[in-house]
Amino acid sequence: MKKNTLLVFMVIFGLLAAVMTVVVYLRKPEPSLQHLPSVQPAVQQAPVVTGPQDMSVPAETVPPVIPETPESLITLENGIYSAVFSNKGASLKTLILKQFDKDEKKQGKLEILYQIEKGKNSFIFSDAYLKEQYAYADWSLFAKTADSVTYRYVDSEGLQIDKTFKFIPDRYGIEVTFDFRNLSQNILMRQLDICGPAGIFPEFDKRYLVSGYAGNFENGKWSVTEEPWSTLQEQITEGNEKEHDVNLTKWLGITNKYFAATLVPVEEQCFSFFKFDFVVDNEYAAILSQIYNKYGGRPSREQLKREFIAYKDAVKPNLSIKLRTQRLYFEATEKVTTFHLLSYAGPKRTDDLIAEPFGKYIHGEMLSYGWFGFISKILLAIMKAFFWLSGNYGVSIILLTLIVKVCMFPLTKKQYTAQYRMQDLSPKIKALKEKYKNDPKKAQVETFKIFKEHGVNPISGCLPLLMQLPIFIGLYQALYVSIDLRLAPFTMWITDLAQPDLFTELSFSIPILGTNKLHLLPLIMTVSWFIQSFLQPRSPDPEQAMQQKIFMFMPILFGFMFYSMPAGLVLYWLANTLFSIVEQQIIKRVFLPKT
Repeated sequence: MKKNTLLVFMVIFGLLAAVMTVVVYLRKPEPSLQHLPSVQPAVQQAPVVTGPQDMSVPAETVPPVIPETPESLITLENGIYSAVFSNKGASLKTLILKQFDKDEKKQGKLEILYQIEKGKNSFIFSDAYLKEQYAYADWSLFAKTADSVTYRYVDSEGLQIDKTFKFIPDRYGIEVTFDFRNLSQNILMRQLDICGPAGIFPEFDKRYLVSGYAGNFENGKWSVTEEPWSTLQEQITEGNEKEHDVNLTKWLGITNKYFAATLVPVEEQCFSFFKFDFVVDNEYAAILSQIYNKYGGRPSREQLKREFIAYKDAVKPNLSIKLRTQRLYFEATEKVTTFHLLSYAGPKRTDDLIAEPFGKYIHGEMLSYGWFGFISKILLAIMKAFFWLSGNYGVSIILLTLIVKVCMFPLTKKQYTAQYRMQDLSPKIKALKEKYKNDPKKAQVETFKIFKEHGVNPISGCLPLLMQLPIFIGLYQALYVSIDLRLAPFTMWITDLAQPDLFTELSFSIPILGTNKLHLLPLIMTVSWFIQSFLQPRSPDPEQAMQQKIFMFMPILFGFMFYSMPAGLVLYWLANTLFSIVEQQIIKRVFLPKT
C-alpha cells in the first residue's frame, strides 16, 4: 500500500512538473498553419474591376534605386494613439500607445509599431510586377482632419490612388481606405502587395515573444491558430513562407506577449493570399548579406543554422504581414474603386479585443487562458478587485493567494490530517509487515483493517492535491498573461511583476543557470519551500521516508523552473508556500486530536 501511495505522489508531482514545463515553454498548443492552395475566385463586379484573372505570381525583381528626397511627416493624435505618417509610400511610420509606458522608468510611451527596417513602414504597398514604385514614391498630402489623413499619388500610366488612414473612434484600431480612379483612356491592370503592420515592439527584447496569428473561417466555424517565431524563422529564412488563402484565413496578426497588431481585409474578393514576412534591423540585414555572399546565394538550412550561432545575440528579426491582391482591372471611367483594411493595434486585453468591429473576427481568441480559462477569469476579477482596494498588484496577488488558500482549506486539512495519522500508524504498520513478512497478502489485509479502525484513507492526502491542480493552473495562466502586471511595481527592488525580479547583476555567470542576473525572489521561494518540506510529518517507515526525500528535491527543481519567471508568478508561489506553513501548523495544533 505504501508503494502505491508513493507512486501516486510521484505521479502527482511529476504531472505538476510536466504541466509547468509545458505551460512555461510551450504556453499553449501551437498547431502549424497548413499551406492553403491558391483558389481561383469568381470575378467580382466591384470593387474588383472585371477582367481576365491570372493568379500566377510574378518573379521577384530587384527594384530600381530611387533618389533620396526629404521625408515629410504628419502626426495625428487622439486619446489612444499618437501616430506618425510619412509621405514615403503614404505609410504609418510610428504608432504610440498613449496609455502605456515603454518601461518601468516611465521615460516615454510605448511604440507598438515602429520602423525597425529602413524603408519598410506599415501599410506601404508595391506593384507585384515592380513597374510602379508606390512604396518608394513621394505621395502628396491630399486631405487632413483631426482623426484622418489622406495621401494621393498618380502613377506613370494615369492611375490615381488615394490612401486614407482614419482612427476608429474610441477603439484601438485604424481603418485604411484605398480609392482608385483611372484618369487615362486605357484599361489598367494592377496587382498589389500590401505590407500590413510591420515591426511590433519586442516586449522585453525576447524574440520568442514575437509570433504570428491567423483567424480562420472554415465550414462555418472560426478558429485561431498561432505560428511561433521559431517556425516562422525557418520558413522565412529558407524562402518557404506559407501562403494563406483569404477565402479561409480572414485575418493575420503579429503579437508579442501583451500586444497585438492585425490586418483584416474587408472586401475579401479583392485579395488573393496572406503570408508572414521578415522585418529586420540593419545589423541583421548586414549579417544576412554576409552569409549570402559567403555561399554565393541562398545557403542551406544547415549552413544558416551554423552561421547564425555566431550571431545569435545580434540577430533581432521581427515580423510583418504581406497581403497580395487579385489582379485588379480599372476601366477608363469616372468610377472610383474602393477597398478597406482594418487593423487592430493595441493590448491583448479581452474588453478591447472583443469590441466591434474586431469582435466579429474573434480577435479575443488571441488572449488564451489555457485549459482552465474560466477559473483564470474568475481569479483575475478577484485580483482586480483587490487592486482597487490596495492600489498594488503585488499586494493583490498575496490577498488572492490567501483567498484561494482559505477556500481550499477543507481539502488541505484533509490532506494534512491524513499525513499526520499515517505517521502515527506507521509503527503499527511496520510491526504488521514484520509479523507477516512471509505472507504479503495477509499483511495487506491486516493493514486495511488498521486503516478502517482508525478512519484513515491512505490516498486521501493525494486527492486534495489533484483537486487543487486546476486552481493552480488557472491562477498561473491568469498571472502569466495578464497585461495588468506589466510594469506593475510591488516593493523595493521588485519594480515590474511581469519580469523576473532583478536584485543585482553579478560580475560572473551563475553556474548551471548561465546568467549573471541575480533574482532574489526565486531563492527566497526555494528556501521557504525547503522549510515547508522539513516541517512535513516525518515517518520512521523506510518507504515513506524515501517518499519524503523525493519531495525534498521538488524545491530545487521548481527553483530552477521559476528562476527566470515573472516576479508576479514567483510571488504567488512564495505567498502560497508561506501560507501553507502557517496552515500546516494551525491544522497540527488545532484540528488534530491530542495524543
